[in-house]
Amino acid sequence: MNLQSMKTRFVGSYVVLLVLFIIQIPIIYMLVESMSKKYAHVNAAGGLRKRAVEITEVLTRHVMTGDESLEAVFQTKREEYGHAIEGLRKGSQDVSAVKGAEINEKLDAVEKAWLSMRESLDNAMAAGDNLRTYKKRVEDTTQPMVDKMTTLLNAYNDLHDVGYAKTIEFAAQRRALTVRLSYLFERYYLWDYDGTVKRDMDSSIEAFDSGLDALKNGSSLLGVRPPKGEKVNAALREVDFGWKERKELMLAAVKAKDTFSVNIATVIKTHTPAVMAAADTLMKTIAVNAKSDAMKSVMVVVISIIVSAAIALIFMWSTNKLVIKPIIKIKETVEDFASGDLTKRAEVKISFMGKELNDEISSLGDSVDAMATQMSGLIGRIADSANQLASASEQLSASSTQISEGANKQSNQTTQVATAMEE
Repeated sequence: MNLQSMKTRFVGSYVVLLVLFIIQIPIIYMLVESMSKKYAHVNAAGGLRKRAVEITEVLTRHVMTGDESLEAVFQTKREEYGHAIEGLRKGSQDVSAVKGAEINEKLDAVEKAWLSMRESLDNAMAAGDNLRTYKKRVEDTTQPMVDKMTTLLNAYNDLHDVGYAKTIEFAAQRRALTVRLSYLFERYYLWDYDGTVKRDMDSSIEAFDSGLDALKNGSSLLGVRPPKGEKVNAALREVDFGWKERKELMLAAVKAKDTFSVNIATVIKTHTPAVMAAADTLMKTIAVNAKSDAMKSVMVVVISIIVSAAIALIFMWSTNKLVIKPIIKIKETVEDFASGDLTKRAEVKISFMGKELNDEISSLGDSVDAMATQMSGLIGRIADSANQLASASEQLSASSTQISEGANKQSNQTTQVATAMEE
C-alpha cells in the first residue's frame, strides 16, 4: 500500500469503514438469533408450567366424565412432557439445547419434580380406572334393585290384605331410597366438597339396612307387618341378596373414590405446584441469562459502533487537514495570482503520522508554486525586453533627428549652389 497516494488513503479509509460495517451485520445477526433461542427456551420453560396443569385437568375430566378418548390424550400429554424436558436438555427441532450449569441444574429440578408428579399421576389414573369400574357396576345394579323392589311390592299387593297397606307404603319408600342412593353416589362421584353427600349416603344406607330388617322381621314401631306367603318371602330374599351385593359395591366404590380423591389431591396440591415452581424458576433463570447475554451482545455492538464512529471522525479530521485545507490554501494562492500578486506561494506541506507525504495535493501545491515562479521569471524577462526596446527606440529617434538636420543642411547647400549657378 502506497501511503504517499491520496487515492490509496481514501480507498483504505473507506475499506476500513466498510469492514467495520460488515462485521456488525453478523454480530447483530448472532444477537437476534441468540435472543430468538433464549425466547424459545423461556417459552418452552413456560410451557412446562402450562402442561403440568393441562395433564392434571385431562386426568380429572377423564375419570369424572368417563370419556375414554381423554385417556389417550392424557398418555400423549404425559409423554410430551418428558420429551419437552429432553428437548431442552439435548435440543430438538423446535428448541436448541440449554447451556450453562445453573440452567441445567434448574432443569434437573424440574425433571425431578416431574418424575414424582408422573408417579402420582399414574397412581391417580389407576385409582380413577378402579373408581370408574365400581361406578359402572353400581349403576348396573340400580335398575335390577328397583325391579326387585317392584316385585316385592307386587307380591305384597297380591296378598290383597289391607293390613299390609302401611307395609306396602314402607316398601315403596325403600324402593325410592335405592334410587336416591344412586343419585347421591353420582353426586359423591363428581365431587363432595364438604362431606355432606357422604353423610347423606351413609344415613341412606343405614336407613335401607334398617328398613330391610323391618320388612324381613316386621316392626310394630314402624307399622311394618312380618312377611306372609312364599311369594313375599321369595321376593324379600331376592331383595336381600341384591341389596348385599349393591351395598358391597357402593362401599367399595366409595373407598375407590376416596383413594382417587387422595391421589388427585396430592397431584393438585403438592406435585403440580412443585412442578410449576420448578418450571417457573427455570424460566426466570433462562430469562436472567438471556438478559445478561443480550447486554453483552449489545455492548459488543455499541463498542463496534463507537469504534466505527471514531474512525469516521478520524477520517473526517484527516480529510479536512490533509485534503480540504491544502486545497483551500491553493485556491487562495491562485486567486492572489489572478489579482496580480505573483509573490504569494501555497507552500503546501502534508504530513501523516509524522511523515511528510508527497501525494497529489502536495504535488498540486508544488506545481502551483512552480508555475508562479516561472510566471514571475517570464514577466521579469518581458519587462527587461521592454526596457531595452524603449532605449533602442530613443536612440533611433535621436539618429532620425540627426539625419533630418543633415538633410536640411544639404538642402540649404544645394539651394545655395543653384542660386550661385544662376547668377
